[in-house]
Formats: sequence, structure tokens, C-alpha cells
Amino acid sequence: MENISRWLDLARWAPSGDNSQPWDVRFEEHTDALVFRISVKKDSIRTVFDQVFHGSYVSLGTFSQNLVLLAEAEGYFCTKIDVLTEVGQPATFVLTFRQELSHGSKIWKKPIEELIRHRRVTRYPYQVKPLDPEILEALQVSLSEFPEIRFSYLESPYHELASLFFKLDKFRYRHSLAYNQFLDELRTETEFQRTQDGLALKSLGTPLPAQWFLLLLRRFRWLHFLIHLGVGAVMAYLGGYFLIVRSGAIGALCASSNSPLSWFRFGMAFQKVWLSAVDEGLAFQPMGTPLLVYSAVAVNDTDHFSPRDRQELQEISKSMLDRFKIDLEKPCVFFRIGKTSKVAPDSARKPMPPLERA
Repeated sequence: MENISRWLDLARWAPSGDNSQPWDVRFEEHTDALVFRISVKKDSIRTVFDQVFHGSYVSLGTFSQNLVLLAEAEGYFCTKIDVLTEVGQPATFVLTFRQELSHGSKIWKKPIEELIRHRRVTRYPYQVKPLDPEILEALQVSLSEFPEIRFSYLESPYHELASLFFKLDKFRYRHSLAYNQFLDELRTETEFQRTQDGLALKSLGTPLPAQWFLLLLRRFRWLHFLIHLGVGAVMAYLGGYFLIVRSGAIGALCASSNSPLSWFRFGMAFQKVWLSAVDEGLAFQPMGTPLLVYSAVAVNDTDHFSPRDRQELQEISKSMLDRFKIDLEKPCVFFRIGKTSKVAPDSARKPMPPLERA
């Protein structure tokens, strides 16, 4: 039990949308197996864009990938993943581990505990240099256990991709409910250290003037009208377009189906490639929020988007499919990757509750 509690305590450093930390874990011990039931924690759905739990399933997948890697380091291997579903409720994922003498798992250059605890993420510009072929191959090999996940390495220049993200981000800032929920989750450093929850302002990696402006928006919500006067476009440019076109390397992951297990496995693959990048000494920035937002909700959102808005979103989705072979209705994410001199500070995580037996 002591080892299992330690695995879970390290696994909680997985990334999650808005730092929501949605993992709820139950444990069973059998004579020949360890079984973990991992589900979405109650009251962890904080965004209007996660009503069908896709974002939460990805987060559960990243958490579970950490658990799998930590167990493998001590001779336990995940031999089966089952999915339990109930109408109107989030799925539960049941992972079965068995002890084996040998297994062809990935050889890490650094201790897996160190990689999990200190993921390198940054939204600062990276050195404009393509990935070495050896590193690209290492990232692809790291996903060999996920044959259903396609890994793509995009060729520069990235202006067309940046333009699509710019358009999506402008819609996001105009969506009043999402905008207010984002500000509700924003935390100053003092607030974040106290709660270990929500979005730490410093970990966003934005310049100080942008941080001050976000705090101003949080304090005076009526300033939202500035978004419609062009401030939203400026934020979308600085937070997306500028960083994308300045990238040395951009990759993409996408899955072939849209089931709960696909989103969960996608999260596992996403965490595996992220840790592999860190193991190669690279920083990483996922760019998935706009894709998740607009594939899951916005095209059908009649409360916050006009017919003209929805038509433009559909055109963006078509462009993404035609140009990059990315279907926004299925699990997908782009990510910036490369060398950088600045790394955003680690986001804190709440302690895991006492381990419960199922």
C-alpha cells in the first residue's frame, strides 16, 4: 500500500485543463493483480466546454499514464483497460496491473519520477530551430504502444496554422461564459499557494503587463466590452499567433475515433510524448484548448454564437481538415516543442486524498 500511495502522489502532477485535477481513484488488491478505478471527481467540471467530459477524460489519461510508468518501474504492467459507462454520467476507467519479470518498456534517460514532477512547459518563444531527426524518431517511438494515435510533425512556416488558431482564440475571448470562468479560475501567486488549485498567473508564462491586465479584467468584469473593441484580438495574437509563427517545431497528435476510451488513451499518449520530449531536454507547450472548445461545443452553441459565427467556425474546421488532416470532432492537439531559455514555474497540485478501496 505504501508503494501505491507513492505512485498516486506522483501521478497527481499530471497536466489537467485549468488545473482542475479531476481524478478520483478507487483501488482493489487481488492475489494476482492490482486494479485501479479512475473516474471524474465530482464538481471538477469547471468549464462550459467540458460538458461531455472530453477534457476530463484526457486529464484522467495523463494521470493514468503517470501511474502506468511508475508501476512499470517496479515490475507492474498494465495488462487491461476496461470502460464502465452509465447514461448521463462520466465513464470510469478500470486499469488492471500484473507483476511480470520482463517487459519491453521504454528506456528513459532520466528518472521517471523527475520527469513527471518537473515537466518543462513554457509559453515563451522557443529557439527557431527544427527538431533533430534523432529526437523526432524518439518521439515517434515513444508512441509505439498507441497505434491508434497519429503523430505528425509539421513543416514550417506556420503562418496558416497560426491564422486558424488566431481566429479560434478570438471567438474564445468573445464567449462571455468561458471568459468569466477563465477569470474565476485565475489565481495570484498568494492565492495559488493557498489553494494549490486553479490557474496560477505566473505559470501562464505571459509578460508582466499582460498579467496586470488579466488581474484588472478579473477585478472589473465590466471591462469585458474591451474584448469587442480589439483587445481580444491583441490577446489572441500574443497568446497564439506570435508564438506559433516563432516556433522551431510543431507537432500534432490525433485519434481515429471519438469514444470515451479514445479520449482517455489520447490523454495517455499525450503525456507519454510530453515526458519523452522532456527526457530529450526540450520544453513543450500544448495548444489544445481552442481545438477542444470548438470541436465539442461552439459550432452548436446557439446561446453565445450567432449563425454567422457558427458558419465561420465550420469553415475553420474544414480548413483544419483539408490543410492538416486534423478532424476537430475527434481527439486532437497541436504542441510547440523546442529549446528555450525560460520555463514557466511548476503548477502546484492538491494532495491526493487517502486511498480508498473499491
